[in-house]
Amino acid sequence: MNRRASERTVEELAQREPAIRKAMTVLEFLNQNEDARKLYEMRLKAQRDEANMLEGAREEAMAAGRAEGRAEGIAQGKADAKAEVTRNMLRAGMSLAQIAAFTGCTEQEIEELKKNDE
Repeated sequence: MNRRASERTVEELAQREPAIRKAMTVLEFLNQNEDARKLYEMRLKAQRDEANMLEGAREEAMAAGRAEGRAEGIAQGKADAKAEVTRNMLRAGMSLAQIAAFTGCTEQEIEELKKNDE
């Protein structure tokens, strides 16, 4: 009777305390027969392998996202700078042909900037 009460107390503790639950899991593992232990180890290895694979994929995806974001930011910065130079040239009174020659913008793009600034 005393042993049953002790087992129930340990089970209750294991439900409330993660560290005790983990210790009981390890104890159960150590008490298993050899075949069951091998299966348990294989399962743990598969879980660890999957977790490592997912973490690697997550890191690769984040790196790709950062690279894509940097590339988009650089492209946007260049476009903004080109538009600002074009606006300055328009304010300086340069012709559309001259601005197009210096900036690489088409005359239509220059006209659009001109309309948007008015």
